[in-house]
Amino acid sequence: MFGLGYQELLLFLILIGIPATTWVIAARLSRKYPAGSGTGIGGWMIFVAIGVVITPFILGWQVWQALLTNDWSGMNPAQIGVGGATIGIIGAVMVGWGIYNVVLFFRRRQIFPWAWIGLNGLLLIVIIIGAISDPKEAAGVGGVVFWTVVWGVYLLRSKRSKATFVR
Repeated sequence: MFGLGYQELLLFLILIGIPATTWVIAARLSRKYPAGSGTGIGGWMIFVAIGVVITPFILGWQVWQALLTNDWSGMNPAQIGVGGATIGIIGAVMVGWGIYNVVLFFRRRQIFPWAWIGLNGLLLIVIIIGAISDPKEAAGVGGVVFWTVVWGVYLLRSKRSKATFVR
């Protein structure tokens, strides 16, 4: 229509649509739970909300790319099947867990901080295994560890988080 392919539209959705939707939902929740009360999604929790909402999309994209761009040429058909199934199963679990985290987050469940840390721990394990097999992947380990610790501590220790995730 405008010369945009699916990749540009997906990029637009990720960069504009998802954060805008998250902002609208957070704004509605902030009216229900005023800022002075210290409950609800506001303050630094907005960044957590955006990250939680885009995580399933990013994980899904990474799984899709892993299946399509993997070099299967040196493997026999059985190895290709097992490798593809393994990537697909681990990816489906991670995407499903990411969607579950979105539901927990917006329902303000007490278990959300631990579920979020668990997903990031699983992601860290997968990245470490990838870094062992391909040293070029090692650059991602530090970022995942850093952000998991920073946001994990925030989710477990902050007053806003304790007041938000109460159900």
